[in-house]
Amino acid sequence: MTAEPAGTDRTAPEPPATEPAAAAQHPPAPSVDDLESELAAHPDRVLRRLADALPRGEREAQRLTLLEVRAHVARGEIGPARTKARDYFERWPGGPDTAALEQLTGAHPTANAVTP
Repeated sequence: MTAEPAGTDRTAPEPPATEPAAAAQHPPAPSVDDLESELAAHPDRVLRRLADALPRGEREAQRLTLLEVRAHVARGEIGPARTKARDYFERWPGGPDTAALEQLTGAHPTANAVTP
């Protein structure tokens, strides 16, 4: 057996209690209410943050789609807004936001297809 030099500690270092740098890089997913409150002032930011939003249920997914359409319209991007509206009509025929989407984009659902 070899003797350890005085002051040598052979115990494993303790891991850090938290990872503050990791937490700062990944903020919590934004809520629909948070995104709606910043839409008027920052539609660009809302579009970027929508990618991080995690819907909890169908109704929240519908609200996020409507919010995305509203953000595109606020930026003057009617083509992408209509595309998202059509996606909504296909996924949720007769959904609760249909009238709002029709008014925002001019797109309308039909029985078999969506008209431009």
